[in-house]
This record gives sequence, C-alpha cells and structure tokens, in this order.
Amino acid sequence: MTNLIIPITENVEGYLAGINKIALNSDAKIFIGITENLAEKLNLNFPNVDITVYEKNSKKEEILNAMKTLLPSGKVIICRRPISFEEFNDLKNSSAQITYCENQKSGRIIKYLKDFWQLITKAIFGVKTFQGDNSLIAFDDDIAEVLSNAENFSFATRVDRWKGCSQDKVSAKGAPAKVEQNKKYNAMLMLAIFLPLAVGAILTTCLALFVKISIIAGLFLACFDFICLGIAFFCLLLLIFSLTIGQKNHKTAIEIVKENENEKS
Repeated sequence: MTNLIIPITENVEGYLAGINKIALNSDAKIFIGITENLAEKLNLNFPNVDITVYEKNSKKEEILNAMKTLLPSGKVIICRRPISFEEFNDLKNSSAQITYCENQKSGRIIKYLKDFWQLITKAIFGVKTFQGDNSLIAFDDDIAEVLSNAENFSFATRVDRWKGCSQDKVSAKGAPAKVEQNKKYNAMLMLAIFLPLAVGAILTTCLALFVKISIIAGLFLACFDFICLGIAFFCLLLLIFSLTIGQKNHKTAIEIVKENENEKS
C-alpha cells in the first residue's frame, strides 16, 4: 500500500485534480490535513481519502508534525505541493528507499558549489540536504517506520541524515513548494553577521588611529578580529542553511474536533 500525506494551507483547487485522479485510479490511501478556513472547499467523498481539519493559522510543517501519528505501514509520499497522477506513479514505482523530484539542471560550477555546501553542512550540522526538490518525497516501508518515531518529523523529511539508503529522482511536473521561513530568526542571524564585523572593524580602526599599539596588543587585537570573523561566518552558514531548508523546529498543529465526535454518553 502506498500512503500519501498531504498538508493543505492554500490553493485547494490546485490539489484537487491530482487527489481525485489518484483516489479513483489507484489503491493508495490518502491522508489530508487542511486548515479550518479551507475545509469547506475540499469536496471529496472517497473511501480511501481521510481528511483531518486543523486550526486555521496552521502551517504546512506544523500539520505534518501532527499527521505523524496517522502514518500507516507501507510506502509514504509526503506532498508539500499538489501532486499529479504521473508524479504519484513515478514515486510509487521507484525501487529506491528515498525518492524525490529533480531540480532544474545546473552548470558545472553550480554543481561543484552544491557539493562543497554538502560537505560543509555534513561537517557542521551533521546532516545533508537532498540533492533535489523535497516538495514531493517518498520513503519506502522501512524508512517510513523509522520516520513515524522521529521526534521532529517535519525536519526529518527535509534533510538527508539517512546513511546507506538508496536514493533516486523523478521528473517534476510542478514548481517546488515555498520553504516556510522564520523571518525573525533569519533577521537575528543577519544582525549576528553584521554586528561582529562592524565591532571588529570599528574597534581596530579606532585603536590604530588613536592608540599606540604594542606587538602583544596587536596580537590580541588580531585574535579578536579573527573571533569576530569566525562568529560572522558561522552565522552566515546558519542563515544559508535556514534559507535552504526553512525553519528547523515547528509546533504541532492542533486538530479541530467536531462537537458530536466529542460527546460522551
């Protein structure tokens, strides 16, 4: 059995065409999480489609965290954007343990930069990023079982920390989903990049102009400048990583339960 996990927070009409075709023409089980304000637009009546409604301001990644408990046994496809029937078949039929969509082809220099970035993220953050678009990403039975126990389910489906797992790519029929960012966190990182550089430059300039610096003081000043540069560089890496994979930690969306389902006899 192939299972689809689909969080919907916008563009309901864009999802419906693919969902209808998959529900009618396959044995897939489709789990949909949708925000309360959009639920009325989701007019579906299939035995293999399960719909859960969440609070109206819930984000996709928050809904995914909440839907972790719904993960059944079998292959799982995470859909952060509308999925076509062709994409569904390609992901379902892939024999790799992890399958996602291809990005647009890039030049050799961009490829080298991406490979270098993978080395950096692995060394500093302990994870890699998938070499493709994870808006649609499939995990086979064994990986899906591990995912169901992941503490940060959303993050676990966006970064590649899987050792020894086979991976494959399929053609994408749609544009990648927009990465959900924490703008406040990114702004703080930008400030953390600029501030140490500014402090180091201003302090060094002022001391050089107005104070006679000894060799020992000069060495301490050079060390201070190096520390400022290191802090700025590390924050820059954090910012790039955040912009690439989005906010790391998300809350869990709150399910809306109908009153008649909550009544006690």
